[in-house]
Amino acid sequence: MYSYIHVCLLVPATITNSDIVDVVEGIENHTVYLVCPADGTPRPSILWLRDDVPLLMADVMVDRVRELSNGRQLELRQVRVDDEAVFQCRATNVAGQQSKRFRLRVLGNACLRRLVNR
Repeated sequence: MYSYIHVCLLVPATITNSDIVDVVEGIENHTVYLVCPADGTPRPSILWLRDDVPLLMADVMVDRVRELSNGRQLELRQVRVDDEAVFQCRATNVAGQQSKRFRLRVLGNACLRRLVNR
């Protein structure tokens, strides 16, 4: 008689450089991408937040935001100066959770003129 044991390897959700807040700069009315380098077993689910509020509920940007690569990339289209915020990706699986923060800075037209005229 044989017995079988099913082994399930669980690896907590991890995000590369989760302890570093990335400053991401974008130009007004252009597209910005935020990348969440998450890993784990099972593959973690990703939740994006803006100023600690789930992004889907922050309807200010909902028509200009799209998740790509199963949530591992966030596309922010036609960014505006008032879109500046702290974005966060939160990776979660049954073995654990980890987050990473991104500070979005948007360079508006007035700011760009000053940089060019220096």
